[in-house]
Amino acid sequence: MSEPTQPIEWRDLATVVAAMDGVADRLLTAHIPNDAGHCRACTTGGTGTCAKPWPCAIHRLASMAAQTRGRPG
Repeated sequence: MSEPTQPIEWRDLATVVAAMDGVADRLLTAHIPNDAGHCRACTTGGTGTCAKPWPCAIHRLASMAAQTRGRPG
């Protein structure tokens, strides 16, 4: 992750996600970049159009959770 520190809420949320078996891995699998550098899973509702640049907030959170469990994000 590019940010050196995270707000306490993000660290707390990452700890909760890390405690859920397989959740961080599933999020990391879904929130991947497309050819244009946007997240494939973060789309504009009802359009399927990729809306967020990658890495998106969900990918960053899942990466934090994976690191909490000792796996690379």
